[in-house]
Amino acid sequence: MKTQYYIFAVIMILCFGDIHPQSYKSSLILEGALLSTETDYTEYTGMSTRDYKTEEIIKGYSLSYSGKINLGKDYHLELKPGVFFSDLYYEGLQLGFYLRKHFDYFIGLLGVNSIYNFNTSRGILNVERPKELTYFFVVGSGIKISNRFNALLSFYWPPDKHFGHGQTTDYTSKTTGFEKNMFWSIRLGVEFNL
Repeated sequence: MKTQYYIFAVIMILCFGDIHPQSYKSSLILEGALLSTETDYTEYTGMSTRDYKTEEIIKGYSLSYSGKINLGKDYHLELKPGVFFSDLYYEGLQLGFYLRKHFDYFIGLLGVNSIYNFNTSRGILNVERPKELTYFFVVGSGIKISNRFNALLSFYWPPDKHFGHGQTTDYTSKTTGFEKNMFWSIRLGVEFNL
């Protein structure tokens, strides 16, 4: 619950804070994402158990506001609140902090991103519990298309791969428990400078 207040406070500071225009730039970023996930299942049927895994690439997208504070020649501190949409386990509010370096026509970035999951728990007999808050290390690059547009490519790596767990039952004798893991995410996006 506290995370929502922090995100709200950051958005208010960016929108209404006393940051001078010559040292501040902002943009909107729309990104498409691919997430490499794995689900580990344990199926209980009567007296026997069976373990198996499924691997999946999940699609998602992100809409973010980017506020940049000039740190010196070609360096910016970027604060990026936004929303990430995907399946039940991988969607929510996101907040990123990045160090951004501008070269002539290229952009390099390094940072940390967090996602506060919308769906923290649901179900009584069929239970799904996504992880509430997840952090990612981010490395990315971009290219300047024009004064208004940049193309961005970022790689997200979660230090903690576990993303949630749950249990389903078919109301007879079969119960299946599962653990959700995410290994990496790649995002390709367009940045519109305001």
